[in-house]
Parts: sequence; C-alpha cells; structure tokens
Amino acid sequence: MPARLFLLAGLLFGLAAVGIAPAIGLSISGDLLNDDGQVTWFNLFAGAGACGALMWWLVCGLPRAVTLLRGGVAGILAGLLSYPVVIAFAELLQRQWSDVPPLLERLEQVQVITTLTLITTGFPGVLLMALAGMAIALLFKRLNRQGRKASTLRKNPAPRVALGLAMLAVAALGVAFFWFETTEIDTPTIATPADETTMTYGQAMAAFAAVEQQESALNLDPLCPSRLLTHGRKVARTVVYFHGFTSCPAQADALAEQLFALGYNVYLPRMHGHGLANPMPSDLDDFTADGLIADTNAALDLAQGLGDDVTVMGLSAGGTLSAWAAQFREDVDQVVLVSPFFGPYVVPTWAMQAGTNVTRALPNIIFSWNPLENATPEKASISHALPTTHALTEIMLVGWQVHAAAQTTPPAVSKIAILLNDADVAVNNRQTLDIAAYWQEHGVTPTVTTLPFSARLPHDLINTRERGANVDLVYPALLDLLAPP
Repeated sequence: MPARLFLLAGLLFGLAAVGIAPAIGLSISGDLLNDDGQVTWFNLFAGAGACGALMWWLVCGLPRAVTLLRGGVAGILAGLLSYPVVIAFAELLQRQWSDVPPLLERLEQVQVITTLTLITTGFPGVLLMALAGMAIALLFKRLNRQGRKASTLRKNPAPRVALGLAMLAVAALGVAFFWFETTEIDTPTIATPADETTMTYGQAMAAFAAVEQQESALNLDPLCPSRLLTHGRKVARTVVYFHGFTSCPAQADALAEQLFALGYNVYLPRMHGHGLANPMPSDLDDFTADGLIADTNAALDLAQGLGDDVTVMGLSAGGTLSAWAAQFREDVDQVVLVSPFFGPYVVPTWAMQAGTNVTRALPNIIFSWNPLENATPEKASISHALPTTHALTEIMLVGWQVHAAAQTTPPAVSKIAILLNDADVAVNNRQTLDIAAYWQEHGVTPTVTTLPFSARLPHDLINTRERGANVDLVYPALLDLLAPP
C-alpha cells in the first residue's frame, strides 16, 4: 500500500477523533498555546492521527489488504493508543513547570489520567473510532476497485491477533465502565445542625476563639489560619468564603477586605489539612467527605451569629462545599458558586458516577501538578497542601451527593448564583450547569454569569497573587451577584 494512503488514513482518523471527542463529552481546550498541560484540538488531531496511521499500517498495510473488519480493528487499536499518546503529549511537553518533577512521577500522572479517561469514555470512544476505521476502509476499497483482491483475515495471523486483542480490549472497557457506573457510591452523612437555636454574636466569637486555639497548635503558614473580619457586632449580612483545594484563607484576603468595607462580617475558614507551613503527603490522610461536611456545618453555624442573613461563597472545592450548603442548609440565605469542582474536566457529566468510583479505586498518589506553577512570587511564598488523588476523590464524593440529591429534591436555598470561567479547564463547567438545570426543574433558577474565554483567566479567579488574575473584572461580577434583590 502506498505511503500516502497511510498518511491519508492518519489524517482521517485525526479528523474523526476531533469529531468524536465532543460527541462523548470530552473537554478539549481551545487554547492551542496553553502551558498548563491541557489537551488541545491540535494535540488530539496530531496524536490520534499518528496512532491511526500506525495502526492502519500494521493491520491493513502489511498484508496489502483492506476490509471493513480490518478497518474496524485498526480504529479500535488507534482509539486505545490515542489516549496515552495524546495525554502524554500534553502533560510532558505542554506544561510549564516551575520545578520539574522526576520523569517517573510525571509518567505516573499520565497513567492515572489515561486510566480514568479510558474507563469512563474509552468504551464509546473506541467503538466510534472502529466505525471511523470501517468508513475509511470502505472509502479506500472504492478508491482501489481495480487493485488486488483483498485477502481474508485467515491468510495472515497478524490481523487475527489484532482482532483478538481489539475485541478483548473493547470487552474489558465495557465491563469496567458498566461496573464502575453501576456501583453505588457511599455518600457522606448529611449532617445538619443538631438544633435550630441560632448562635448569638458572643457565642460565634467564642466558637471562633476555639478555632484559633485549635489552629495555634498546628505549624501553619502565618497567612493561612482561619480569618474573621468583624465590625464588633452582628450585622445585617455576613459572608462565609470557602477556599479551594491546596489553597488557604489567604486566597481571598483581598476580596474579604472589600466585603468588610461594604459592611459585611466575613469569615474565611481553613480547610482541614491545608495551610501547614511544611506540607507533607500525610497531611491529607484523614481528609474525608464526612469531615468536610462537618467542618462546613460548623462554619455555617458560627456564621449565624455574625449576620442576620448568611451568604456562602466558595471557589473550586470551596464551591463544592458551597453547593452542598445550597442543597441542604435551610438557614443559608444566598449561595455564590465560583467555578465549583464536581469532577475532573477529563470526565464528562454522563460518566460522573463511574469517574468518582474509578478515582476511589486508583492508588493514592501525589499529583505532579504543581499548584504554584502559574503563581506570582507573592503566591509562591504561601504554603500549599500537596494534592493527592484520594483527597480529590473525597471532594468529588461531596459533589456527587449534591448531584444525586439535586435530581430529586429542590435546593434548601432559593437564591443561588454561579460564576463560571469559560477558559477554565481545571473543572468541568458542564457538570455545574447540569446541577443548575436540576435546581431549575425544582423551581429554583440560579443566576449564571460566565466570564469570557477571551479574558484568559486562570482557574483561581479570586487570588490577587495568581498570575493572569484580573480582579478588576472578577470582583465587580461577584459583587453584582452578592447584591440584594
């Protein structure tokens, strides 16, 4: 077979992958020059195209025969190989590292992401690539009607081996996906306040003093303890801000000052295991969904003594906790979700249950991802927790509880606002919009504001220390969402 036909097959497989990715819900970055390791349309086209050309040569080229079956087999194998190749390209070559980790750690991360995406989207993905391979075979047969008659698979053992491997891989992916998708997730306990007695201002201050005493025994970064800005009395409105995963209350110190100047009392609780001056992997060993919910309830109980109305706001993982409050806390008056995290961007909404179960089953590793890789020197001076897969899974369990409850039950809070970042590839905005749609079906319509892709904002929209941050754009949008009706 002429070399140009292998190249043509690769080109067609690359185009097919570009069409298949959005069809199965994969999030692909439109920023072709991103330096945060995200898969782009070019990565996908080039990686899938190269894998397609190689598999076409191996399956259809050596025996000099093209059949629909061989084309399908080539498509399956190309689809399987494309996952690690495309992800490795993005992770190894298209990520800006402030401190490059060892190659083994980087390959381990590629392996984790590949496993997660293959199990959640591989089954439909490779089947669609098989159809693409069959379509390419049909096209080539029509272009070569006068060529040599195609031999059958039985005349050469290599295609038969490829067929067996392809069928085995498809069966394994199918079984794995349906197993993880149908395995029930043990959600956290929905622990609501023990009684309906609202804290007084004095009781709230005593509760915060207890938090300070507990944190004083920890070796925290000086900027990272829980923080309370109060006017010395209970005011009309108070804001509780939950920071993101690996960050600490310093993330929102500038925003808190603005809110305080507007008359709010502002409480910034520290997430468990975060803000330690010398972070270690073991810091998040006891980081659990139940613990997160208990801490969320404690912070919101305290806030009842700070303001007549309580507004809850959070970014990323903090947005997940805020969404939990919106679904279950009737004593909260308003919730603002900022780029909430319900699952990785690589997992589509329809595979959220499978993705959550897969991350629980995977080994607990420290992400090679460095939360400081896009930081200014000011942010890099603040201690950040070491991100681990199992800790991230615990946040996903909280998100899954919100997702499951929102489908059948209206949220406890009637005033919900959502701020999304169209350039954000750290979270899956589609999952957030799906939960918003569930709430709308139950009579609560969230206000959704999306910051444009053209602003190229980082995931951390709140921190003034983040490189690329534009608080002149973000803070007014947040204040508009906070404004009373």
